[in-house]
This record gives sequence, C-alpha cells and structure tokens, in this order.
Amino acid sequence: LTKKKSKAEGRELKEPSEKKITRFSLGTYPFFQK
Repeated sequence: LTKKKSKAEGRELKEPSEKKITRFSLGTYPFFQK
C-alpha cells in the first residue's frame, strides 16, 4: 500500500490540479475513502 501510494503521489505531482481533483471524485484512489 505504501509503495502504491508513493507511486500515486508522484503521478499527482505531474498531473494538473484539476485533473487530480477529477480523479479523486471518480474514486481512482479508494484507499483515501472511508
């Protein structure tokens, strides 16, 4: 999970803020949801 998270974070830094928010709302990262 830690490795996956780090990889995702690196991807987020490269992606625009708008795209990042869209991906979050789409539930691309389920480990952030409760």
